[in-house]
Amino acid sequence: MFDYIISLKLIKKILLLSPVFIIAGLIYLIRYNSFQEYRIVKTGLYGETFNLMVADTDILRSKGLSGRADLKSNEGMLFVFDEKKIYTFWMKDMLIPLDFIWIDGDKIVDVSENIPAPINGGDDGSLPLISPKLPVDKVIEVGAGTVRRLNIPEGNKIEINL
Repeated sequence: MFDYIISLKLIKKILLLSPVFIIAGLIYLIRYNSFQEYRIVKTGLYGETFNLMVADTDILRSKGLSGRADLKSNEGMLFVFDEKKIYTFWMKDMLIPLDFIWIDGDKIVDVSENIPAPINGGDDGSLPLISPKLPVDKVIEVGAGTVRRLNIPEGNKIEINL
């Protein structure tokens, strides 16, 4: 009988506290934008139309393309920043090599080609850091070889409609 009373009290406490934990979890998820999804913009890039996932929040930018096992030849990611400066990227949790197209306004100011994915994930301290020569407010990541295939030069203009 005594065990039965303890069990009932425990069940009542759990039932009373469950909504509190559920609400706290939802607040956490909403506050930290875990529900954010990438929106897609289409942009012309040297004769091809690319579908670029837009990373315009800290959470989306930090996630980036990490964990993706493949990227179609017309896919990529557009990182959009509020201010123009020299941003540093790394290949944490990347599974595929990438090209970076560094953009200031509507001008390509630098390209970084064939940045390899780390072998076996690599540890954070050994990952190379990738930065442009000049301050930028946008970066496009595409599959390695895209810059060469499309002959994308520095100095040319690029139109991106956000």
